[in-house]
Amino acid sequence: MAYNFEDKHALVTGGSRGIGKVIVKDLIDAGAEVFALAKTQINLDNLKSKIPNVNIIAVDLADWDATRNAVEKIGDINLLVNNAAFLDEKIADYSFVETPKDRLEQSINVNLKSAFNISQVVARNMIIRSSSGAIINVSSLIGLRPYKRISSYCVSKAGMDMMTKVMALELGPHNIRVNAVSPTSVRSDAFEKVMNKPDLKEGYNELQVRHPLGKRALVTGGSRGIGKVIVKDFIDAGAEVFAMAKTQINLDKLKSEIPSVNVIAVDLADWDATRIAVENVVARNMIKRTSGGAIIDVSSIASIRPIKGLLSYCISKAGMDMMTKVMALELGQHNIRVNTVSPIGVRTEFFEKRLDNPDWKKTYE
Repeated sequence: MAYNFEDKHALVTGGSRGIGKVIVKDLIDAGAEVFALAKTQINLDNLKSKIPNVNIIAVDLADWDATRNAVEKIGDINLLVNNAAFLDEKIADYSFVETPKDRLEQSINVNLKSAFNISQVVARNMIIRSSSGAIINVSSLIGLRPYKRISSYCVSKAGMDMMTKVMALELGPHNIRVNAVSPTSVRSDAFEKVMNKPDLKEGYNELQVRHPLGKRALVTGGSRGIGKVIVKDFIDAGAEVFAMAKTQINLDKLKSEIPSVNVIAVDLADWDATRIAVENVVARNMIKRTSGGAIIDVSSIASIRPIKGLLSYCISKAGMDMMTKVMALELGQHNIRVNTVSPIGVRTEFFEKRLDNPDWKKTYE
């Protein structure tokens, strides 16, 4: 999917290396004017040599006032990515009771307080300008799942997750979207440095078990739109993927574009035919094999916010949300994770057709 960020200004903290560097490149490729902010000048100079049209700013994010001044000088920002994080080879050197004050402060100052600080400056400017915008906080799986011997990092990322929710609640009325993404193990330079720590390596190995590589995945509605993207991403990650949809012509088109996908044509409204096509009902088969697994239900913002003219759709998605909760409650004991995602306006072919509906268009806008 191509994105257009022409005439947009983006600020990426921790933009000189790792995830931040990739974000900087992608935003510039999409037409944005990008400001990369990091502590180390040599890393920024290296970034500039590879991406000449990036704007670089060297500042210690742990310094509240210096950071605030640097961001204020940039001017108008449409997109902020709070990506910077403190992660070094000593990260797993201390248990909770051994963690010294300076380690805790460093994690909180860089991972949490700097994002709080910069977001205040950027969001306030957006509000004054009556301009919509977006803030993305790069959190971590470690903000959701505790790990031994990295308590300060876990605490800082958990704080970022809650900060994101509060920001979304307060800034939403100003048409400022705030979201968090929580990557798992991204093999950056910093990651490689800490992988010799036994506790972290053990945790990483546990995560690898959950990785799609070598797994089998079933994606319903997998021939177009969101489903097609999911199919491609799973295959790219090494999974064997089965795409299920009603229309054979759409599945044939998918197969021509992604030859390694397995396609299954079935009318999902037909209970028995669908059950036969799947062969063994997924959750029951996972329980029988005692293998664990994951089920993701793609819901919609329409399950949370009613939309005129879409009564039956809203009801069905609200039902899916409750089904997900019940499934998670019952299947968790079998090591089967069940989650839901609720996208808003994803501009698929189906979505574009619905924009002819005035109520839909007004809600989207």
